[in-house]
Amino acid sequence: MISVEMLLAERGDAILLEYGAGDEPTSRILIDGGPVNAGVYEGVRERLLAVPVGADGRRHFDLLVITHVDADHVEGVIRLLQDDELRCTFDDIWFNGWHHLASVAPTVAVLGGRHGEFLSALLAAQGRPHNMYLGGGAVFVPDEGALPVIDVRGGLRLTLLSPTKQDLEELARDWDVTVRNAGFTPGDRAAALAQLSGEWWARPPVLGDDDRIRASGDRSAANGSSIAALAEFGGRSVLLAGDAHDDVLVTSLRRLRTERAITDPLPIDALKLSHHGSRHNTTAQLLAELSADHYLVSSSGDRFDHPDAETIRTVIDRHNGDDDPVLLCNYEQPQTTIWTQVPGVRVRFGADAVLHLDTA
Repeated sequence: MISVEMLLAERGDAILLEYGAGDEPTSRILIDGGPVNAGVYEGVRERLLAVPVGADGRRHFDLLVITHVDADHVEGVIRLLQDDELRCTFDDIWFNGWHHLASVAPTVAVLGGRHGEFLSALLAAQGRPHNMYLGGGAVFVPDEGALPVIDVRGGLRLTLLSPTKQDLEELARDWDVTVRNAGFTPGDRAAALAQLSGEWWARPPVLGDDDRIRASGDRSAANGSSIAALAEFGGRSVLLAGDAHDDVLVTSLRRLRTERAITDPLPIDALKLSHHGSRHNTTAQLLAELSADHYLVSSSGDRFDHPDAETIRTVIDRHNGDDDPVLLCNYEQPQTTIWTQVPGVRVRFGADAVLHLDTA
């Protein structure tokens, strides 16, 4: 079996992927941790508390993927790593920090974004495994050669589709002002940890904590640096797109089809819509590369009104009346409930929006 559960992360992502050879999962991957405002972290935390505890008293995950450093994806991870009650361990943690950017953009004044610096310093201080599946280097798709394929413990295969080296170079340039305006030097882990200790959102909640709302705008360089991958297990496949750009995904999918000698659109079971269903990230060109039945939408509609109507209409048009697509939405909100009244698409919410797939 393989399941994909979009936790309630408002305008961010927190996705739990579970899989195993039988009816019950034996392996788990966590993708992003959402923001921490409005009780989001508490909800994510409650779900993770339900993960079975091992003989060592810890909750084990085979992989943690931080797709990119926007606050609505990374804040919850920073808090989770400091949550002593959760006691989560990870075989590996995928995240492109500033030192990884230096390895792919040596001619750029490579600096880390504020949240990226916080996370890099925290991983180092805790001695967490970091990009070990990639030999400790950056997570990216090379311009030439075969797409990177990583076999995760438990039999799951991940084929990297994003980001490219160019995406990371752009991110490196974009982060300069962010870090310097924050008042510390990029790569100074001690300074980053000191500043992190004063951030209200960074520590696990205590009684009486504020529930302040943080706003995180769309930063295209950060979104473009998103880690995206095709997850395959037991004959099933899910494209986990993060906030990746459509042109990068299109290029990688065409390369993958060539590698696998597939002339038709790539058959997959599900696509997690990039950037919460933004029309800028899920285009007709991207959908033409795929043949999917299910489309996952992670968005409360807060602030940005995602998913965009143009995106869902493009999905419906892609199916052209054949085998109505299924929208799996983690929130019932105006931008998702409206599609329950539209022919040519099926919409599911709540527990029904958890993707469950039987495997061979």
